Amino acid sequence: MKSDRTTFLTPESVSPKWYVIDAEGMVVGRLASKISQVLMGKHRPDYTPHVVSGDYVVVVNADKVRFTGSDMQHPDHDYYTTKMAKKSYFHHSGWVGGLKEHSALNLWKKDPTAILGLAIRRMLPKGAQMISTDVIGPFLVPLKVTVLVGLVIALPVVLYQAWAFIAPGLYAHEKKLVLPLVMASFFLFLVGMAFAYYLVFPVIFKFMAAIAPEGVT
Repeated sequence: MKSDRTTFLTPESVSPKWYVIDAEGMVVGRLASKISQVLMGKHRPDYTPHVVSGDYVVVVNADKVRFTGSDMQHPDHDYYTTKMAKKSYFHHSGWVGGLKEHSALNLWKKDPTAILGLAIRRMLPKGAQMISTDVIGPFLVPLKVTVLVGLVIALPVVLYQAWAFIAPGLYAHEKKLVLPLVMASFFLFLVGMAFAYYLVFPVIFKFMAAIAPEGVT
């Protein structure tokens, strides 16, 4: 007699997939429920709670989701409904008098994707984090890094070609000043890159993380 066996996932056997969802005209709660299940991996028949088995989800037109209810006319929102007119979001800072209320329309005007993002985050386990990014951003990062490294490597060659072009028209005492100026410029260029990487970028990223919605990185 053949017995059924339960299959458990292991971290080595997980191969995440990519899903692209067009959110235009879709109901916020129903869409958020489906996305949260995919992110947690609960849509898989071999779902294992203690293994990260979720898939990646790319949502386009996240600013065009809708709420249930009767349709209403609004100059700014194409999918304005009666429920959206009544919907409010609350946030408390933890201090006395720190309760803040935002209507769904005002939240949408401030950040068009925040409505769907909040709905998904509140359906995820406590402490879960979401990464907020654009669609092609992760694919352009290696290209940008390659271009920057190529520029740094090719800079001495470019400077030498410029020097070969300019040198015939310079006097002897002028030629003696070129090498120190070029070396100083290249050194200052590297110092500027290091300054931006170690001092400027951390401050910018810290500021962006501070103004981002809670649970979104």
